[in-house]
Amino acid sequence: MSQQGESRLLARAVASFASATFLSRIVGFVRDMVIAMFFGAGHRADAFFIAFSIPSLLRRLFAEGALSASFVSILSKTVKSDGDEQGNELFQKVLSLLSVVLAGVTLVGVIAAPLLVWVMAPGFGQVEGKHEMTVLLTRIMFPFLFFIGMATTVMAVLNTKGKFFIASFTSFAFNLAIIVAAIIGYYAFDQSIYALGIGVTIGGLLQFLMQIPSLYRLRYRLRFRLDFRDPRIVQIVTLMGPGVIGLAVAQVNTTVDSIIASYLVAGSVSFLYYANRLVQFPLGVFGVAVSTAILPGLSRSVVDRNSGELNGLLRRGIDLINFITLPCIVGLVIAGDDIIRLLFQRGEFTEYDALMTYMALAAYSLGLLAFALVKLVVSLFYSLEDSKTPLKAAAWAMLVNILLNLALMYPLGHAGLALATSAASWGNFLYLWHIARQRGMTDVRLFNGETWRILLVSGMLGAVLLVMKFALLPWLDAGTGLRVVLYLGVAAAVYLPLARVARIDSLNYIQKSLMKKEIAP
Repeated sequence: MSQQGESRLLARAVASFASATFLSRIVGFVRDMVIAMFFGAGHRADAFFIAFSIPSLLRRLFAEGALSASFVSILSKTVKSDGDEQGNELFQKVLSLLSVVLAGVTLVGVIAAPLLVWVMAPGFGQVEGKHEMTVLLTRIMFPFLFFIGMATTVMAVLNTKGKFFIASFTSFAFNLAIIVAAIIGYYAFDQSIYALGIGVTIGGLLQFLMQIPSLYRLRYRLRFRLDFRDPRIVQIVTLMGPGVIGLAVAQVNTTVDSIIASYLVAGSVSFLYYANRLVQFPLGVFGVAVSTAILPGLSRSVVDRNSGELNGLLRRGIDLINFITLPCIVGLVIAGDDIIRLLFQRGEFTEYDALMTYMALAAYSLGLLAFALVKLVVSLFYSLEDSKTPLKAAAWAMLVNILLNLALMYPLGHAGLALATSAASWGNFLYLWHIARQRGMTDVRLFNGETWRILLVSGMLGAVLLVMKFALLPWLDAGTGLRVVLYLGVAAAVYLPLARVARIDSLNYIQKSLMKKEIAP
């Protein structure tokens, strides 16, 4: 495929994925607002978030990350060389193998829930009933792992075939299920937190079922076909092996954060969760969109031995991530306190909770660009069937995170844990980028003229927002809602015109992509 063709596919894929994810994230915020209003940031919320994190960690280990990247890479090459019939056969074998593995893991997880909770949050045992509550919630939500694993495998097929919208839109149903469960649990079952757990499991099932019609329209079928001897299955397992270990290493970071947070003041787990959710909005909508959409194109470029196309896609991905995430960082750091108050400060969620959440948000925001760039560069390694290098990078990031956690937990509390995560992510990215350049995997430079122009315009935006925050808004005596609206309006009115004046090409790329015009990388 030509560079123009790949660029057009990337543009449409990013736009499709981002638009669906944006809608889902909005509903996700409504979900978090409902949880915050009904359950605040106290012991019940902490128990729910820790319980939910256990199957979520295993989901990232077995069903996302290494498997998804490995499967998409091999599936893309299989479809390109052998056609969709062989692609369908490979999909059925992967889905069958994963279903057996996840069913076993789910059963073990339900039985071993007390041990898992003790490992993840040993400090909960110091509060009467908190450990037991978390154990029951964990058992209720563990089947979510099986359903989301099936959904993620189907999503990989849809992504490979360029069908990004429905695959990313399914989280809308997931969030809606939790919202309904929270409302029913609060009003019909005496503020029961366990209803949230039931909503999570139902939501995972809906994510799987919603994708089936799109899968069948592609002539891919659900069929149990277990085959351990297929060389493509062996190749996927071999490729994902180091990746799974790398993700396991990376999840040690999250586990350490949970362990330490469980010993901090009540609500620390919840503060980190709500802050991370805000950071995940631009990351999930744009950062993950770019890395997800770019992997099939990178894999095709490798098959075609087209280094120019590969470098063009990578350069475009970096520029898009910079263009979107840098102003988001500026906005979250400066206006994050007002955003948190607008979204969450009501009902059981207090002003103190909002302040503590903002402290974590500011620390997480410093790593937002690194979070997105890591996902992009890891896609490059996977397209070249190298999963060992991301493993090494994850190991180094784990050590940095643990050391910084221990150093910052007492002086900065929960915000120190968020800051450690950001610093470790920057170390992870810089290590991967250095290796990629050193091995000649790409000749793309991290900084180019586009990068410096985006930095300049983002800095000017920050200056304007600071003047608003400390001079204009206090004089107007504006309420929280009006402050956030003004922030958003001024940010758009300043950043986009300045980007056009500075001739930032990413803006033109996005505009032309929305009009579905063909452009070069």
